[in-house]
Amino acid sequence: MRRSQPKYGAIHTDGPSKVMTMLVYMNDEWQQDDGGRLRVLYDGKNFEPYKLEVPPVMGTMFAFLRSDNSWHGHLPFSGERRVVQIAWVKSQADVDRKKKHNKLAQFFKGIFGR
Repeated sequence: MRRSQPKYGAIHTDGPSKVMTMLVYMNDEWQQDDGGRLRVLYDGKNFEPYKLEVPPVMGTMFAFLRSDNSWHGHLPFSGERRVVQIAWVKSQADVDRKKKHNKLAQFFKGIFGR
């Protein structure tokens, strides 16, 4: 992902098809107040208090196992936020479903813009 919109970052847990997620940030610096900084959260409703905040700066890597209470998200941010996400999923069917969804999403982004 290169560009972030204010609607991204809502508090959530990853879906049950995921086993683990790893994020690698590629931003030279980050001076955006709290917006765009990944937070590991205590519940699915509140950004504060938080257990951990991950600065999205060059070379920072953060990985976590998916669970029903692996709450995370970030405060709204609009602009460039470079991050590579690597996800481990449970089956080849999950990989195929993600690929199909991503192709469809890219198609519509091509039509309607970003």
